[in-house]
Amino acid sequence: MAGSSRVLTIVPCGEAPGVCVEHVAGRNKNRRTGSTSLLTKLGDSLLRQFSKARTSECYLLSLPVELVQEIASYLAPHERIAFTLACKALQSTLGTSAFSEFRALGKDEHINLLTVLHRDIPEYRVCGPCQKLHGPTNSLITMPMNKLRRGYIDPRLQVYLRAPQKGKKQQNIYLLTPEHIHKAINNQICLSTIRCSGTIYLRKVLPSLPEFYCSVFNFRIAPVVTRKNLIFHAVYEVNFAVVPCLHWSRDHVQHLLSYFDIRCCVHCSTSQMLDELICFLYHPPCIGPYSESQDNCTRKGDRYQDEGCSHHTHICDCATEYKMEAGGSQIKVYIWQWIGDRRDDYILKQKGVLRNLYEDSLMDGQYELA
Repeated sequence: MAGSSRVLTIVPCGEAPGVCVEHVAGRNKNRRTGSTSLLTKLGDSLLRQFSKARTSECYLLSLPVELVQEIASYLAPHERIAFTLACKALQSTLGTSAFSEFRALGKDEHINLLTVLHRDIPEYRVCGPCQKLHGPTNSLITMPMNKLRRGYIDPRLQVYLRAPQKGKKQQNIYLLTPEHIHKAINNQICLSTIRCSGTIYLRKVLPSLPEFYCSVFNFRIAPVVTRKNLIFHAVYEVNFAVVPCLHWSRDHVQHLLSYFDIRCCVHCSTSQMLDELICFLYHPPCIGPYSESQDNCTRKGDRYQDEGCSHHTHICDCATEYKMEAGGSQIKVYIWQWIGDRRDDYILKQKGVLRNLYEDSLMDGQYELA
């Protein structure tokens, strides 16, 4: 028997509803497939029989025509259009006057109309940037149940991001699979589908740590397609409530940063980047009781670089590039990664190549960064 699996919405943030602000409307609900219990099958069967036995009489249509038209006049434009589309009888009663307002709908009202229509066709997906309903063919993916549990990462995943939490049961807030990449490169899904951004308030996910009471973690992920390949780009930002070098020791901040999932590729880890993050938070120009004066800092004087001290290396074929920025209580990490063919190309691994290719793709006029 085939193992149980989950059918997920194709948006990469499907595991974390409510975190991403790009995909608020029209999210497909995750569901299980594969093995189903006998009780579930029996319940579904009884529900279908009960639905057939219900009367098909519509009491709304028994009202006078004038009263139905009066009710419709109190509805918002997008609601009046959806109400008219409910059935042929209502369309005959209300006429086509509501459709003349369709072109005059603003962006928000247009999304509201799609959201209302989405209730009756949940297999479709509302896309805010495209302002349309995407069909079910390219709105779902299937992932095995045991591949996203207990800290195990499926090797098929090209990119993943986990929420800052304690323990191994961290929530996945972004998952990018080869299916996503294939559909994006072949224009089967829009790039807005795989672009996510959001803010996580750390006091909610790490309530036991008072240092994070007024701190936030921001993420913005905006890949582009270039030369039939994908350039993954992400910005991870940690905002502390206070300036770390003024109040906390280096070791304490290293412990706090270990709760975050900040990597340049799937083979990397936050622990490998800790020394560089600390460099930006504690080496000059940062000044404070806990700041460190290091003469051989890689960012000293005119030798400023985007990477900090103890530049990390790891053995993999990924073509990646990153840079860091820090200012006061804030630290940012920018990631660029080439996903697709020729990722082991020597040229792609040279400093500045990936970010220049990314910027060129944005300036081509084909993509707009949300």
